[in-house]
Amino acid sequence: MRSDETLIALDAIFAMVELAGTRHARELVASLGGDLRDGVDPVVWVHAIQLARDAMIISPDVAFLLLDIVVENATTVQIEVDELLVAMSLTTRAIEAHEGLEPDDSFFTYDAPSEWLVANRVWDDRFAVLQMGFLIRMGEAGMAAMEASDPDQYAWRRERGRQTLLAFPEERDRSSPELFRSIVWSAMP
Repeated sequence: MRSDETLIALDAIFAMVELAGTRHARELVASLGGDLRDGVDPVVWVHAIQLARDAMIISPDVAFLLLDIVVENATTVQIEVDELLVAMSLTTRAIEAHEGLEPDDSFFTYDAPSEWLVANRVWDDRFAVLQMGFLIRMGEAGMAAMEASDPDQYAWRRERGRQTLLAFPEERDRSSPELFRSIVWSAMP
C-alpha cells in the first residue's frame, strides 16, 4: 500500500471531521462512495480509517460509519461479477418481467411472489457474506460478527456515526448521552 494514497485518505477524513454537521461533510462522504465505485482501492481507505480511529482522531462510531460506507461500496462492485449475485439478479428481473413490472420497477416484499422473495433473500444473503468477508479480511471481525448476529445493533452503531459526522446540528438526537460523548470525542484535538 502506498503511503501517499493513505495520506490523501487521511486528509479527506480530517476534512470530514473538521466539517462535521455541514453540507460539505456530506459531499465528502458522497464523493468517497463515488470514488470507491470508480475503482479507488478500498483497502487504502480502510487502513486510513483504522489509523484515524486508533489514533483517536475520529471516534469509534465515526470509524464504524466510514468503514461501513467503504465496505458497502467495495461490495457493490461485486454485483456485476459475482456469479450468484448475477444469477439472482437475472432471476428476480425475469420474475418481475413475467409479472408485468417495468424494467426499473421492483416488488415490495409484502406483495412479491414467493419465488421472487426466495431469489431476493439469496441475493441479500450473498451480498452480506461478501461484506462480512471483506470486513474480516480487513481486521474488522467484530463488525462482521455484529452484522451477522445483531443487525439492529449494527444499524444503531452506523446511525451514531452518521449523527456525529453528517447530521446537521438541528437533526442530532440530543437525548443520547452516548451520542454526546461521541461528538465530543470526535471534536477533540
